[in-house]
Amino acid sequence: MYGTGSRGAHCTMALWFDDELYVVESQDAWYWPNAGIQRTPYLQWLSYAADASFNVVLLPMSAEAQLKFNEKAANDWFFETEGLPYGYHNFLFGWMDTQRDNLPPAMANELLPIVL
Repeated sequence: MYGTGSRGAHCTMALWFDDELYVVESQDAWYWPNAGIQRTPYLQWLSYAADASFNVVLLPMSAEAQLKFNEKAANDWFFETEGLPYGYHNFLFGWMDTQRDNLPPAMANELLPIVL
């Protein structure tokens, strides 16, 4: 959350593959049996989330976003990236994608004791 400025710790997406709903995500197998970019059948994913005591919030796309969403392109991209590693290295280098921007802000002094 520090590096991205996000208020959420983990995001997933639900996609249909061959008439079955899956949750697609990239994660590091702390609570799931596999690491990396993967898909998990929806009901199985809910079971994993409950076992991990996750707070899950379903956020449906707006009508405008639904009109713009290309499900085939999303599925195709997933199959191109399925099985790749979690992506810590991509996350870190993503901060440095311009000369002067996108580096994370300086850490607050209050964060140091928590990190240590």
